Amino acid sequence: MEPDEAYLNISPSPHTLYKHITVDWEIKGIDVSGIDPATFDYLYFGDNKVLLTTVCQELTVDYEKHKIKLKKGIIYPTATKNSPGGTRYGFVN
Repeated sequence: MEPDEAYLNISPSPHTLYKHITVDWEIKGIDVSGIDPATFDYLYFGDNKVLLTTVCQELTVDYEKHKIKLKKGIIYPTATKNSPGGTRYGFVN
């Protein structure tokens, strides 16, 4: 993992899932001073390096506690009309 990247890799494959799953994810102890809440997002990282917006209930940046938090982020098992499916989900600023 690169120092400026945070991602979740589902293994062995999202295709072994029968329905979507939701994740709550919190990363603490990081420098969040450069994160702009207006551009910060939870995305799917495709094999062809395309970034696609996905779904979550809440995405917050806590500047005082130096953390980011994702609440109820959706991970899809297979490609659908609204999601490409896949294994890599993460954050971008």
